[in-house]
Amino acid sequence: MRLLWDIYRKMVLTSTLEMLQYRLGNLFWLLGMVFEPMIYLVMWSALANENGGSIAGYTAGNLAAYYIAWTLVRQWNIALTPFGFEQRVREGGLTPLLLRPLHPFHYDMAGFIAMRIVGTLYWIPIGVALWWLFSPVYPGGWLTLVIFALSLVLSFVMRFVLVYALGMVSFWTTRVSAIFNLYFAVETILSGRLVPQALLPEWAQRIANVLPFRWSFGFPIEVIIGKLALPEMVLGLGIQLGWLAVATVLFVVGWNAGIKRYSAVGA
Repeated sequence: MRLLWDIYRKMVLTSTLEMLQYRLGNLFWLLGMVFEPMIYLVMWSALANENGGSIAGYTAGNLAAYYIAWTLVRQWNIALTPFGFEQRVREGGLTPLLLRPLHPFHYDMAGFIAMRIVGTLYWIPIGVALWWLFSPVYPGGWLTLVIFALSLVLSFVMRFVLVYALGMVSFWTTRVSAIFNLYFAVETILSGRLVPQALLPEWAQRIANVLPFRWSFGFPIEVIIGKLALPEMVLGLGIQLGWLAVATVLFVVGWNAGIKRYSAVGA
């Protein structure tokens, strides 16, 4: 484990230094991610004002806090998509990765950890600017910040492993776009990316509580904006760990079975 930790540390450091060389590209990428939540914020804030100042318990200040936190959680939420893994399998890009001393998962994870570090550094001035522009309402408190940080890290790892496990389908069929698109469509609706969970119909909220999507996206946001009590936050962390365990099992089983079937199809 110590050897693996040292390898991760060096790979993350190398990837971070490499990504920092593309400062303008990183900045434009993050700015592009800001546009989507700002559209949602303006729309729902207008509806809240028309509804007497709030909607489903969210005031304009709460909505501003939600979508500003959204911009940070979203960039932590990015993972290697199954489409990328499908391409590796179809075109043979997985073959050279199998010749390396570590499992391909570790190289991908280290690279995405570096992306989170660089993305967070670039997000800080953007977050400050959004705070100044929209005057969000945050409860504050060190305990909330600690739990938010834990939930943010768990949301990244949980979703990364879960989406990686989904990519294992590529070992059985090389045309899986329909499956992946359906998965991401459901995730977009139920995760809290489009709207806070409280704004969904009650039946959709019940489904969202069972599936992993809310726990990888909406839950960290609800923590930082003060929508959850302490027992709910602790329960949410436990659910994240539970889904991480499920995702890990699915990934290990899928990999062990699928790698035996692997053969590059060609471009």
